[in-house]
Amino acid sequence: MAYLPNKEITELAKLINKNGKAVKITPKKLLEYFGTSRRKTHVKWWIDKALRELKLKTQPDYKTAYLYGEIHLKRQRDATEQEDFVQRVRLLDAANREPKSVTKNDSIEKAMTLMMTNDFSQLPVMNGPSSKRVDGMISWHSIGWTTAKGKKAEKVQDCMKTDCTIISYDTPILEAIHVIKENEVVLVQKIDQSISGLLTVTDIADEFFELAEPFLLIGQIETSIRVLLEDKFTIEELSEIKHGDDDRDISSVSDLTFSEYIQLMRKGDNWKKIQIPLDKDEFTKRLDEVREIRNDVMHFSSDNLDPEQQNTLKLTAQFLKEVLTK
Repeated sequence: MAYLPNKEITELAKLINKNGKAVKITPKKLLEYFGTSRRKTHVKWWIDKALRELKLKTQPDYKTAYLYGEIHLKRQRDATEQEDFVQRVRLLDAANREPKSVTKNDSIEKAMTLMMTNDFSQLPVMNGPSSKRVDGMISWHSIGWTTAKGKKAEKVQDCMKTDCTIISYDTPILEAIHVIKENEVVLVQKIDQSISGLLTVTDIADEFFELAEPFLLIGQIETSIRVLLEDKFTIEELSEIKHGDDDRDISSVSDLTFSEYIQLMRKGDNWKKIQIPLDKDEFTKRLDEVREIRNDVMHFSSDNLDPEQQNTLKLTAQFLKEVLTK
């Protein structure tokens, strides 16, 4: 499927190239110009191609910016940044959720109420949500230590910690993980010095679970397919599935690609050899859906899978498990 620019961005490109003024949009809006909502591998190819033809570029790169964050659409010749291939903190939802905060003159009761009602373990101490200065952090831990020492604490300043850790919005995720591991919680700061989010070990664990789960499910699906096909075909039959100029040595089902599994099932009377009482067309159609999702996952799409794709993987993995156990 081709993802072509709509009339709106075509007209916008003419305007930008004429007056030289960059336009603020979001990656989400850019995707809408191409009739899509996710930064899939093939989608990015079409958008990059169109932007080159329209003589436009985005800064920061739409592929690594937060989906709902601000980017600038500008003339290609005015762009100064090189394409960024590093996954940065700005991609994470938690880095883009403005944290609730208290001031150092607020009461301990207010801080505790905010933490209890929102299930927080800590709060940044600032003059306000848009403040560019952080006075410290207050947490159940710091409140507990102050109480244990027998100190009287009425205001936040009486039991806050002043040595909080702040990282840049553009910090590489892998680098940020080490910092969070050492400090348990960090604040994320944009280039204008405003605090854009708060990251904890739990946030990183949640993000990595979302990233890892599709890999694990796809691995389970592939293993199930190999078990289903194992010992059903000769090496010659397996080798026939390759393209004519493919010189790979095929000695077992494991040497085939996911796409070739599907081709093998669809070819001639092969389906009968698998010996399962299921409809070939519906079965291979579902595997084809999994193949497309797999391509996105293995090429590290900028966005997590949508709920429908996640459900497809979960249901397919469970379905194949049941097929093999009967």
